Amino acid sequence: MDGSMNPGNNSKVLAYTTKANFWTGKSNIVYSPLVAQNPTLLAETMVHETGHALSNKLGLINLEIDWKNEFGLENQYTDALRTTEEFAVYKLEHVTRELNNFPINDFIPQYRLDRMYKMLDLSRQYLIDTTYKKLMPVFNRYMKY
Repeated sequence: MDGSMNPGNNSKVLAYTTKANFWTGKSNIVYSPLVAQNPTLLAETMVHETGHALSNKLGLINLEIDWKNEFGLENQYTDALRTTEEFAVYKLEHVTRELNNFPINDFIPQYRLDRMYKMLDLSRQYLIDTTYKKLMPVFNRYMKY
């Protein structure tokens, strides 16, 4: 076992955030055992998933991005960047990594995010930018552990 989880959609993940409860507006975040064993990975994953939970709470619009059918693009990054929310969160992780001196390896490079962003229509760019601004307080912080 690699320490990741299967949240029911045949993907292997380190953690996931449930959709917001209709009545309470709360989301649950579930972490894999692998994340709990590595303080840096736990810190990064907690910030990432907290971003999703806040997006749910705020009711931000989140559109799918079909890289393969719309742009003929299929690479190691397209699965991770499959929605406007996920795209914004990955952009925001650069803020957290720089501020906390986290390693950049095994991460989507900024130049790749910039290139893929420019491929998108203006409405998706707007949603990514809006989500980025609304979630910035979660990612723009120094973490001590």
